[in-house]
Amino acid sequence: MKYIFNFYMNAQSTEKENIIRLLLSGQEENITLGLQIAEALQIDISDLKQDIEYVYNWWQGEDGSLFTDMLLKVTTLKRLYVSRRTLVSLPPQIKYFISLQDMDLPYNELKTLPSEIGELTQLNRLILSYNQLTSLPVEITKLTRLEALFVAENQLDSFPVLIKQITSLRFLHLGSNSLQSIGSEIGNLTNLEELYLNYNTLTSLPMAICNLHNLRKLNIDHNALASLPVEIGKLKKLETVELIGNQLTELPSEISNLNQLQKLLLKKNPFLNEEKKRIRKLLLIANKLVFPEKPMKIQKHH
Repeated sequence: MKYIFNFYMNAQSTEKENIIRLLLSGQEENITLGLQIAEALQIDISDLKQDIEYVYNWWQGEDGSLFTDMLLKVTTLKRLYVSRRTLVSLPPQIKYFISLQDMDLPYNELKTLPSEIGELTQLNRLILSYNQLTSLPVEITKLTRLEALFVAENQLDSFPVLIKQITSLRFLHLGSNSLQSIGSEIGNLTNLEELYLNYNTLTSLPMAICNLHNLRKLNIDHNALASLPVEIGKLKKLETVELIGNQLTELPSEISNLNQLQKLLLKKNPFLNEEKKRIRKLLLIANKLVFPEKPMKIQKHH
């Protein structure tokens, strides 16, 4: 696998690697030089396509203008990382990357995703955090191998219901949006292991959350939760629950069923002292937890 982190000639690299660097630089003079070197060394450009498996930050132009004819036919590309490039859209030609497994596009200015993203059926990991997305295209449901979807720090104001069809998801990050509620559709994601909903404006969780029987980590920090559903006690694999900065005044007794719980964070909630004592008692009995000096941060004894 060729890791392309910089666009300059490297004496320790092969001729092919150096040519690839030049062609992916996005600078006309470098591309011209790369083609000249390839011609002088009698290297077939079409052969280079098979060597490009990992591309790091080669995209240039807010419309993805670095998509040359050669790159658009790189069907073996597996990983694409494009960060801090003020990218506002993806060209429909993204569909040609049919082998893509990992696409990281954080810290850009994406407002929408093209429907062609649904053609990337090998995609396993999609990172879209720190953009300006207000919704996800329905075609994303075609990504049946997707295990990690990160859409934190965007502008979603409602839970993307279509996510319910991506049952392969194991990691879902929707933190730092403007979500006011989570629908029962979340219960379809039975393979979820980590769910991040922090920094939204949620006031409640659906009962369907009890279907997430593989969930190990749940982060709902800094929302407006006034209570938790008793169904949370059915999440027997939960190891970490983060509830800092909500409006909780009590926890359901069913939380004592979480016998795998290692960390429970409850700071900045308006618990009365009596409720704090009750919570400690519940968890000490069920989980043999020990309490540090800050009583609302609970860690499991090893």
